[in-house]
Amino acid sequence: MKKRKQRKGTPEYAALNLLIRSECRKAKEKWLQGQCSKVESSSLHGRSKTMYDTLKEIRGTTRQNNSTGCIKDKEGNMLFEQDKIKARWVEYVGDLFDDARPEKPTMPNEEGPPIMREEVEYALRGIKDGKASGLDNITIEMLKALKEFGVDELTKLCNDIYDTGHLPNDMKESVFITLPKTPSATECGNFRTISLMSHTMKLLLKIILNRIGPKINKEVGHEQFGFRPNSGTREGIMCMKMVCEKYLEKHKDIYVCFIDYAKAFDRVHHTKLIECLKGIGIDGKDKRIIRNLYWEQTSCIRIGEEVTDQTNIQRGVRQGCVMSPSLFNLYTEIIFRNINELPGMNISGQNINNIRYADDTALVAETPEQLQALLDKVNEESENCGLAMNAKKTKVMVISRKDITPKININIGNTVLEQVSTFIYLGQLISDDNRADQDIKRRIGIAKTSFNSLLNTFTSNSISMKTKLQLLKTFVWSTLLYGVIRDLYNGEVEGSRGRGRPRTKWNDNIAEWTCYSLVQCQRLAQDRCQWRAIAANLRKETAPG
Repeated sequence: MKKRKQRKGTPEYAALNLLIRSECRKAKEKWLQGQCSKVESSSLHGRSKTMYDTLKEIRGTTRQNNSTGCIKDKEGNMLFEQDKIKARWVEYVGDLFDDARPEKPTMPNEEGPPIMREEVEYALRGIKDGKASGLDNITIEMLKALKEFGVDELTKLCNDIYDTGHLPNDMKESVFITLPKTPSATECGNFRTISLMSHTMKLLLKIILNRIGPKINKEVGHEQFGFRPNSGTREGIMCMKMVCEKYLEKHKDIYVCFIDYAKAFDRVHHTKLIECLKGIGIDGKDKRIIRNLYWEQTSCIRIGEEVTDQTNIQRGVRQGCVMSPSLFNLYTEIIFRNINELPGMNISGQNINNIRYADDTALVAETPEQLQALLDKVNEESENCGLAMNAKKTKVMVISRKDITPKININIGNTVLEQVSTFIYLGQLISDDNRADQDIKRRIGIAKTSFNSLLNTFTSNSISMKTKLQLLKTFVWSTLLYGVIRDLYNGEVEGSRGRGRPRTKWNDNIAEWTCYSLVQCQRLAQDRCQWRAIAANLRKETAPG
């Protein structure tokens, strides 16, 4: 017997529609209940990765590959065949990392102490779990699971490589995974390439980084806040805000240029990089490992379930390598050492003309002429090191207390840079009046969106209050509260304050809230436990009711 079709508008159709919606709602609630139980179980057993992966599913933020799989060739023609797509990716990666570099530089000395077992243990603990494996399919969890036996064998292997300088092929090879930056991306340049490499190689490089890291950090200027001990985006943001506060207090304008480099990490010349390493006095065996790796490394590209042929990588620091951020900092120090003498901002006799986090660079000066001179010199030195500025994305700003913000004309070559009234630098919105109103509203909006995306989780009875607080701190507070250099903190700018009530400064708030002088606050903050106790009591005293 044929089933009768339910027609729209009939009572039968309305009842059926209501039933379907009810069943869908029940299924969704059941799924959500199961996911919340999984979050709570993961939290109790310390499986943080599982917990956060499950939360991404609940929030609907799991990464989706929105690419169609098809890409365009150099002429803009769409490619559909797998073989042609693979060939195009090999061509693109080859062009991106091509460089007319000379033969391997010689190493005058090949000395260095043997790798100790304790170094291997320490490096092994320092590598995070849950990372994808390279072409050898060996994960870091596998190496850790071998325990004492594994540490002994890895120590022998690392010493064999360290003494001979010979790197096995599977440790030099890596695989690029392509992830689209925009939906339905078809241009190779609109993809982000993530490199997967051997975890055994990562372990050896982690050991070498632990040896040479202190020497590199000693060479890098204090204006660099990226990938350094006890430093980060918060310190970079704080530095920018303190400079602006102190200048505006004396009614002086600040001229800023936010530089955008085009694929900076991929443009590093290996020959210059080795010269930088030679100049800081690291052991010959450490330099030899880095040299051999950079001159012999190859990579393939994974397209779907297939991989392309290996391609030589002739420039750039290695993507996904534990050593790359430190090597990049050392490399770019060549550029900024050559502008040390150019005038920028003068605070208690200290000249500050740039603030950096890796390649995110802000040049600061007291006049438009000084800013132009700084930019010209940085552009010249950057080109000498193979780095190119993206003039379209490089912006300038005048931070001022004037009712009408002054206009300036700053250029790179023949391109006049756009002057903006706001700019997001290191995750914080900087405005041309240096007020925090817009950034506070922006952060509240981001935090509200983050909270709403987890509303079902926060209201679930399957999750304990302790876990809910943990999620609140991780996903909501971190976005709301995101973001000191002692010389800037204590320093002063020449000049006199203007008439009228001065703006409330960061220093003023801290002194008022804690009831301590700034000198006392600075001393108390050295003891982290004591400072946390002060902050906790402060919250209790200022809490409503």
